[in-house]
Amino acid sequence: MTETGITSSVITITSTLREYDLANEIAAKKADTVLAWIEKEHLSLSNVLIFGLYFTGAALASRLDKKAKVTVIDIYPHLAELINGRIDFFTHISEVPCRRWSLIIDTTGLGGVDKQTLSSLYCDALIVEDPCSDASDMCICSASNRREILMNHSAPKKGLLTTTGLNTKTSGTMTLTVAAARHAAAEAEKLCGTLYAVSAADFPERILFKERDMLQFQAVMSQPALRISSLKEIDVDAVLRESLSLIRTEIIEVETDDRC
Repeated sequence: MTETGITSSVITITSTLREYDLANEIAAKKADTVLAWIEKEHLSLSNVLIFGLYFTGAALASRLDKKAKVTVIDIYPHLAELINGRIDFFTHISEVPCRRWSLIIDTTGLGGVDKQTLSSLYCDALIVEDPCSDASDMCICSASNRREILMNHSAPKKGLLTTTGLNTKTSGTMTLTVAAARHAAAEAEKLCGTLYAVSAADFPERILFKERDMLQFQAVMSQPALRISSLKEIDVDAVLRESLSLIRTEIIEVETDDRC
């Protein structure tokens, strides 16, 4: 959308891409990487357990629901609204009767599901999302025990899901959503005729996890991802997509120790 600015010489261009669109595209990249790994490893899925139901967990649950029976665990019960009714949802592992799975995926990141819980579960394959990224500092790296949890699990096949590309401190989908919008704003300001560019400045995670207001969260995430003040027309969505294209996801395979 384009409209005049303070004077008729200046225009304001608003992206059609919303914050939701950025987050969903990033989560889809992660889900595509997981599905590609499953295919490469020739995994036969009957049941899948996912820890963590946010953007990444929801994307994975939606994709895998077409291939197997999916169960999701998250401590926030209101997040069940993010998935369809065919997917089983629980807030604690003690509520789940099954202890053996074709695939377990841990997306909980920093401070997430503990080693003892994962170790008590049997699976043919385990994927753990690494919360660290290409600009993680020592505090963040030392706070993460995801690699250790993966290394010590007895699953025959194990992979570490990593996401990099925007020089962020964590690989979280919301972190990357904010970073993609900021990166696009910085790139837009380099263009001839651009006065300034701004990304959405709200903090939706507080709304979702503290206020637990899903409708308000969806309203905030539905805001345009980027606005540019300029003397010239700019394809704002193209600038955002260029930033999104920098994000890279891969699964690093971890060899199973013979003692496991």
